[in-house]
Amino acid sequence: MKITILVDNNSAEGLGSEHGLSMFLEAGGSKVLFDAGQTELLAENADNLGVDLSSIDYIVLSHGHYDHTGGLGYVLKRAEKAKLYCHEGLLKARYSLKTLGAHSVAVQEEIKKAIENLPTERKIWYEQPLTIPGGINLTGTVPRITAFEDTGGNFFLDREGRYIDELEDDISLWAETPRGLVIVLGCCHSGIVNTIRRIQDISEKTKIDTVVGGMHLVHAGQERLRGTVEDLSQMDIKCLVPCHCTGDYAAEYLKNNLNCEVQQGFAGMKLEIE
Repeated sequence: MKITILVDNNSAEGLGSEHGLSMFLEAGGSKVLFDAGQTELLAENADNLGVDLSSIDYIVLSHGHYDHTGGLGYVLKRAEKAKLYCHEGLLKARYSLKTLGAHSVAVQEEIKKAIENLPTERKIWYEQPLTIPGGINLTGTVPRITAFEDTGGNFFLDREGRYIDELEDDISLWAETPRGLVIVLGCCHSGIVNTIRRIQDISEKTKIDTVVGGMHLVHAGQERLRGTVEDLSQMDIKCLVPCHCTGDYAAEYLKNNLNCEVQQGFAGMKLEIE
């Protein structure tokens, strides 16, 4: 299995960065795009990394936020035969409430239209776990079990902040390899511990080679960080690659307190797991 990070908050020299995430996966003969960043920077970085977007077989969106879906319209024009996997809750109206008021964090209107205009046979809507060709597995809705994990922000379904957005469409994916599970996270609003436990329960596997992606710990307090480290330390994980919304402080905290290898992810990073 090969993973190339196309978009991240950090980047290698010669590549662009933005608040967003996108990864290109190659597994079992399938080419999968996981998330589409915030803008068309995805296409520019892909070209510079030698990734042919027209070769994509499947596109998986981790959840319905603008920074994971913004480049989708461009990708759909390039990947003319790719099938799109979306959780049923992806297109909800969503807002973040801050001191200056509410602002939308939902999928942009032009991207919604691009999804709606896609032929029915190229769209797969789901909620439960499923497997796509190449041995890539999608978690579906992740149960929230831990007491210390939450969505990581002030997210609501309305501008007034009356209805909390639990982000039930937040999903992750994984593949089984001879070296252990390879787990790929989008934003992990479900919580990294909840997500890994969900994958272990479904796969009936515990050994993990790599966990890569956004872990949404950027606003996490000490209690959540301690709880996360305590639970992750009890798991058989070889390597952790925090990206995007993990945050620099949390990434450093994980590196200093976990007993596994921790590498900061960035656009241009390539991982190969045999």
